Amino acid sequence: MAGLATPRKDFRYLLELDGADAFLIQEIETPEVELPIVEHAAPGNIPNAKTPGKMKVGNLVVKKLKPANRVDTWAWDMMVKAANGLTPDFAKTGFLKHMDTEMARPLETFFLGSTWITKISSSGLKGQGSENIIETCEFAVQFYFSTSSVEFQAYFGGSAAAAAGQAFNAGRP
Repeated sequence: MAGLATPRKDFRYLLELDGADAFLIQEIETPEVELPIVEHAAPGNIPNAKTPGKMKVGNLVVKKLKPANRVDTWAWDMMVKAANGLTPDFAKTGFLKHMDTEMARPLETFFLGSTWITKISSSGLKGQGSENIIETCEFAVQFYFSTSSVEFQAYFGGSAAAAAGQAFNAGRP
């Protein structure tokens, strides 16, 4: 006999911002991370030297999300704070977790530093439908690292709290 179906298994991703705000997510587009090439001129017929440039991090797009513990105005509240830029807390630090099928433990975790909402959108809504009001949110992300990477562990000492604090206070990981 099959067990009872759980609707939570459709929300396989968990987004935590500043340790307090948690959101369950069905679909994500992770940030694209790029280390561009910088070419330096060399004299004569010597090929140009190539070195790595500054790391670029794309946006995080989350779709079909629901707050785990608060009302649906969180995205609008966050966007207004960022637009006003009057408070230093508009940029959040947090973690994106890919959860197992039972939502009991993370399979993979990514650190998000200096993150804020840049876009809120939804597909067409129907009066008789049960769609989420906020269906898609796009976040600007300044720092995006796998927490299991050797460099992340070495720099932050494996501590998630230290990572969040250092990235926010120092402005760089």
